[in-house]
Amino acid sequence: MTGNNTGEFIITVKNSKATTLEPLFTLRSNMMLNQYLNSWEGTAETRKSPDFQGIMGLPDQVANDLFLGDGTYSLWNREAADPVETGKYPTENTYGSVPFFMGAAEDSTWFGVYSNVAAAQDWEIKNQEVTGQVEISFFAAGGRGDITIIQGADPNAVVQTFHQRIVGLPVMPPQWALGFHQSRAGYKSVSELQDVIANYKMHNLPLDGIWSDIDYMEDFKSFYYDIDAYHDLPSFVKGLKDQHWVPVIPAGIPQRIRYTGGLPPYLPYHQGLDQNIFINASSRIQQPFTGAQYAADTVYIDWSHENATIFWDDWLGKLQSEVAFDGVWLDMNEATSFCDGPCYWDQTAVQPVQQKLKYIPSGRNLEQKTIPLDAVHQDGTTELDVHSLYGTW
Repeated sequence: MTGNNTGEFIITVKNSKATTLEPLFTLRSNMMLNQYLNSWEGTAETRKSPDFQGIMGLPDQVANDLFLGDGTYSLWNREAADPVETGKYPTENTYGSVPFFMGAAEDSTWFGVYSNVAAAQDWEIKNQEVTGQVEISFFAAGGRGDITIIQGADPNAVVQTFHQRIVGLPVMPPQWALGFHQSRAGYKSVSELQDVIANYKMHNLPLDGIWSDIDYMEDFKSFYYDIDAYHDLPSFVKGLKDQHWVPVIPAGIPQRIRYTGGLPPYLPYHQGLDQNIFINASSRIQQPFTGAQYAADTVYIDWSHENATIFWDDWLGKLQSEVAFDGVWLDMNEATSFCDGPCYWDQTAVQPVQQKLKYIPSGRNLEQKTIPLDAVHQDGTTELDVHSLYGTW
């Protein structure tokens, strides 16, 4: 249905197999789409009181209830130490974003709604327990995307369709990955890792995997291990019989422009620079954006570049050939920077896009601890539109 000449449209989704043809979800919008705003309203028709539960989803969140209470929930990847989401401003969004929710209909079937938008976004939820309706208002700071509505006999059927038809199947983890693991920063040598394993064994504690934080790395460089402090690392890993070793690999590539401390040139940075596979500071500043991680000045792989995956595979393969790791701990891939947006004044946009936004989801600085919204990818998209995809590219 359309709202006369206003440009508004209304889509009502019903279960054609049900005898009553009760609606499952109604989407209302006048498609307020422009460069910095994307909004719509919807009504999810769920079970009425006394069986009311509402809708569940919109992960990645830490919550006390699977079902969403009244309030606002934000999706915008940021490094945050698992705060409990309360639905109140400023919202407590965390590491990941999955714009998908599902609920049980009055006819006992289930439905799911996937809003494929990667921009910063708020979901305002208002539950009507008597009628079973959940009113949803969606506001995003721009972004391109689409909406998919799924219907199934039960929640498993909805989730199955979501994976098989839309986002792909999850990876089946190896059995050892489901066991008992140990990880802690501060180990300065291989002998300390050996002591950890020995103590687990002495106390008859199971240990399937041991993870190494940034201590094992040479000068915090991705794909390089410290051949002085950790000179026995290859033989240590090769000699593991009942455990598996997992090294951390941060998302950022250290920006080692000059050779320091007598060390040879850091080839991953120089190769990536030659291939132009790092995210640029802005459309005006055609140079890699310099953020900050534990390695200090850091640049970020642009996964929209055709050579990015090859670059990543080659350097992971080089590390694998030296130290036979069993898994990779992908860290700080929100992507995180210790600066709020630009670290250096000469990489600041003349007219920062955050100042142009008509609405700022989450109620906080969207550049907090991350890449500036003005940063540009090889395919022409800005960080504003694709930031929350970084860890999944």
